[in-house]
Amino acid sequence: METLTAIWVLVFFVLLLILKAFSKPILKEPDYKRLGYRLTDPGTRQWVKKITETNFLVIENGEVFDIELNDFTHEELTMYITRYYDSLQQVEEIYGDDVNWVIAECIAEQSKA
Repeated sequence: METLTAIWVLVFFVLLLILKAFSKPILKEPDYKRLGYRLTDPGTRQWVKKITETNFLVIENGEVFDIELNDFTHEELTMYITRYYDSLQQVEEIYGDDVNWVIAECIAEQSKA
């Protein structure tokens, strides 16, 4: 009986190691920078890559968000922004040409499951 229990424990740990091996992200964080991502929030491991003027890939804690700003109404964008800023105009004034980048970050941060 002890031998059977030891075998089951061994099988359990082998299965656990296999699951752990397959649950790792395909890319490691150093690869993000090489692929054009910029680390924007070290606390949440948030990386952002600009695809077009309105399309951004945001990786946060290993979860990937494909944010297309044209998919949102002005009201929706304002809703996402006002959690962190007073208005969309304030974000435009602070970040200038990077305003879309920051809006994409705000959307991704609030899109977590």
